[in-house]
Amino acid sequence: MTRAMHTSEMDDLLPDRVSLIRKNGDRTDNILASVQGNKILVGDTSLQMEEGDTLIRKLRNGIEEKYLILNLNYYEDEELGHIEIDVRKKTKMQDTTNTQVASNMAHVSAANLKEKDKVFVVHGRDDSTKTIIAQFLKELGLEPIILHEQPNKGRTIIEKFEDHSSNVKYAVVLLTPDDLGGLRSEPNKLSPRARQNVVFEMGHFFGSLGRGSVCALLSPGVERPSDIDGILYIPLDQKDEWKGSLFRELKATGLKVMQPINSSETEVGLEAAGTGLSDSSGQIRPL
Repeated sequence: MTRAMHTSEMDDLLPDRVSLIRKNGDRTDNILASVQGNKILVGDTSLQMEEGDTLIRKLRNGIEEKYLILNLNYYEDEELGHIEIDVRKKTKMQDTTNTQVASNMAHVSAANLKEKDKVFVVHGRDDSTKTIIAQFLKELGLEPIILHEQPNKGRTIIEKFEDHSSNVKYAVVLLTPDDLGGLRSEPNKLSPRARQNVVFEMGHFFGSLGRGSVCALLSPGVERPSDIDGILYIPLDQKDEWKGSLFRELKATGLKVMQPINSSETEVGLEAAGTGLSDSSGQIRPL
């Protein structure tokens, strides 16, 4: 069972004080934390928070830094349990956008919230891209399903995959440069490839959902699987134009998607309630 940190341990490991603002407006102040760029560590594992909530750190000069919670990882260590939180620092524009999103969501009934369409996110080792894609899907009113975030319940990996892939309406596949591969006869000519599990799961969804309900996002330079060469991919581009393309693909299949804030259907761009830019390796980096 996780114990609370002692005072001396808190002072050493968690030198910052932050406030938590829940999406429903509830506020908790004086939370011991350690702000580390795109991650914030919190020692109190009993805190109730979720993705989309906001953490605020007030600096000595009076300026407030606001961070949007993207993902929560709980570590139930017997000695020093804590929460590791993936965050993105908010700009003034993003803060206004998130207020508009909250206002829109307030008009959606509880019944509708329970009926969110589920979208399976197939990914490799690029956690940054996975997190930003999942956040974008949430902002469209969809429920992203990420396999490793689901409870195991004593199942094997394939059993867990079969259970969670059977009740989704769409799959987004992230083809990122996680592995290298090539011909055995040309060992010095290796190309960036997606992980084997990504290619396997993409084929599974082509068969179970049909190609019209599968969207592949391709990082620059990643080798395309030869059996499906010719199928159109959406490039993970530096201008974030993938957001507009993905939005249109999702909408075309009849999924219940919300219109992105501050953007038209054809120009989702940087203001679309999510945010990231791809670097030269094709990986998306948070702003």
